[in-house]
Amino acid sequence: MKSVYITIGIVALSVLTGAGLSAVDDSVSLPSLDENQSQEGHDHGSHAHEDSSPTNYTLGSDHGHALFYVNLNGSEYDFSREKFQLRSSYVHLENSKPHIVHKHAENVTWSFFLETMNIKLDRSNKTCITIEQNKSCGKASVVLNGERPNTLDRKIRQGDNFAIVLPNSNETIQDYMDNDLPEDYKPDDGRSIALEKTVLSPDSRI
Repeated sequence: MKSVYITIGIVALSVLTGAGLSAVDDSVSLPSLDENQSQEGHDHGSHAHEDSSPTNYTLGSDHGHALFYVNLNGSEYDFSREKFQLRSSYVHLENSKPHIVHKHAENVTWSFFLETMNIKLDRSNKTCITIEQNKSCGKASVVLNGERPNTLDRKIRQGDNFAIVLPNSNETIQDYMDNDLPEDYKPDDGRSIALEKTVLSPDSRI
């Protein structure tokens, strides 16, 4: 009789021990899954911020001017207002002149300039442009120096002419592309490449 009790006890102990080991194995596998998820999230975040980071720019490393236009429903958007001025020390509109972009660093792109102006341009399906929380969508012309670029991750170069016209108007686009920088903003004007430090610090953006 005692041997029966002993046998039952051994079986019960084996079952409990097996369950305990199983529980330990399960708990060990969970942190491994969490670590993988955390790593995936980290990679995604680093890619998302890499292109737009201003850390690749050196203030004063370049100097140039370009033309910039946005025309919505037949009217030019008014970028002469104070809220659109000096939004970045790397690239900004020139002293209340709504069509002249002034850059102070190498490698600054048109996409970065739009970002500093809080202008969102989505061309994934139809073209949508959002300015000051107002969104307009439709068939549009997005033209840089007479071409329709696939990406705006292009460096802003001296004399560039960039225009967004919605809805599309070949006549309006041609008018903008025919414009040229005023003589005061051409390379031989003798202007200093350094932005006055009293205006903005290198990483300022408002």
